[in-house]
Amino acid sequence: MNRIMDAAITTATVDIRILRVSGNKMTLAVFRQLPQIDPWDMNFRVQPGRELWGTVNYCPKDCEGPIGLWHSDYGRTAHHQHVVWACSGEISRVAFPTNRSLVLKDLQRKESSGFLGGPEAAKAIGEWHLLKNRISELPQLFIAV
Repeated sequence: MNRIMDAAITTATVDIRILRVSGNKMTLAVFRQLPQIDPWDMNFRVQPGRELWGTVNYCPKDCEGPIGLWHSDYGRTAHHQHVVWACSGEISRVAFPTNRSLVLKDLQRKESSGFLGGPEAAKAIGEWHLLKNRISELPQLFIAV
């Protein structure tokens, strides 16, 4: 027989960040319409003027995964995280690849097709790690159903 000797209920305060557009809660329908544009270059360096806002824990059915990467090879099962970002007053979203082996495979593909050289590919994976850490620190944004 299990006994609970010291049980208590505590109250916690949680800060929920809701994504809003013109003062209104962003809906799933609006989120799905955001253009999917990479805010970083092919070496995973965020371009000047692009502000990463946060992550959204939602993957639309029509999600292409990380733009141009792995979709044909891995489909929707490719590990990624949706990031919302802005530039010059326009909001976009992107699927950031979170699986290191898939990123390496893509970099090897770019290297074999002449887009990246060996040292550039090694630098790109380092930039990817930095960006992954930066994204992990972004707040989670909520959208209305």
